[in-house]
Amino acid sequence: MSTKGQTPNKSTFWARDKENGYWWRISEGTGDALTQEDLDEGYVDYIYYDYYECLDDVKDDSAYDGGMILLKKPYKDMWLEEVIEQVQEFEQVTLEIVE
Repeated sequence: MSTKGQTPNKSTFWARDKENGYWWRISEGTGDALTQEDLDEGYVDYIYYDYYECLDDVKDDSAYDGGMILLKKPYKDMWLEEVIEQVQEFEQVTLEIVE
């Protein structure tokens, strides 16, 4: 399996949506939000995210909104690009990772 262009995942990272100026904090779910129905449907993990308004490259302390995305693959087994792709697809945004 080629890993070219794939970055090892992090438990929490920041990304930025330049189109609307939001900063996104994306992290591995803690595991306590999966219901029995979720497990029965094959979900094993989730991504938790929230986003913040950004004024002149300074993150506001209060989250603007957030949510979670259910996964059928463990978060720890995903590449960083896979996680970003899941969030972008779910929220219809284009994000860039902030180092």
